[in-house]
Order: sequence, then structure tokens, then C-alpha cells
Amino acid sequence: MSTLSILSALIHVIAGTTTLVAGPIAILTNNRNTRIHKIAGMAFFVAMNVVCTTAVVGYFKHQNQVFYQFLLGIAIFVYATILRGIRCIQIMRGNKVSWFDFTYTGFMGVFGAWMLGMAAWQYSKGMDLIFPILFSVFGTST
Repeated sequence: MSTLSILSALIHVIAGTTTLVAGPIAILTNNRNTRIHKIAGMAFFVAMNVVCTTAVVGYFKHQNQVFYQFLLGIAIFVYATILRGIRCIQIMRGNKVSWFDFTYTGFMGVFGAWMLGMAAWQYSKGMDLIFPILFSVFGTST
């Protein structure tokens, strides 16, 4: 592995660990301590952006491997969900629903259809059953 690959993987793991710590803290302090909730939520948001970005970079290094195609699907799904959460907060604070909300929601639908198509293609090629199942589950959940 190159130094850049090792560094990218290390950053991905550190950011992922941060999300695993900050997420539950943000959830558990929602009603009790809004200051800690906001700090943990922001740490979760930033770390999840890093996780999704490094996952997409990892995909481009291994485009032909089904596992990385699946991870790309998960990264895009998670990133769109994070955007939806941020937009919900902004709308609750008085912002209006905009074209951007419809754009990323439509993008999620297209990406879900891509994942379902990947599931059908893999199943038709006789690949291991686990990836068509995973693509189907996450494709329908978008």
C-alpha cells in the first residue's frame, strides 16, 4: 500500500470512530444539555463528511470490485441522509424548502435505482448472493 492509501485509511478509521462516539452523545444529550448536544452533533457531522469523502476516494481506487461499489452506495446514501438532517434543522429554524431539497432527494432515488439495478445485474451473473441482497436492501431503503 502506498503512503497516501495508508493515510486515507487511517483518516477514515479515525473519523469513523469519532462518529461512533459523537453520535450517541448527541442523541443522549438532546433534551438534557443542548450545548453538549450541539458540539457532539457538529463533531458527528464533520466526521461523517470525512468518512463519506474518504469512502468515495477509496471507491475510485478500486472501481471494478463489487465490495467497493457497495461501499460507494452506502457512502452516498449516508451523505444524502446527513444532508437531509441538516436541511431539516434549517427548515425547523424557519428556512423554506428549496430546489436543493428536491434535487438531493431525487438523486437519492436515482442512486437507489442504481443499487437495485446492480443487485439484478449481479444476480443475473450468478455472483455470490450476499451482494445482490445487500444492494437490494440498501437500494430499497433510499
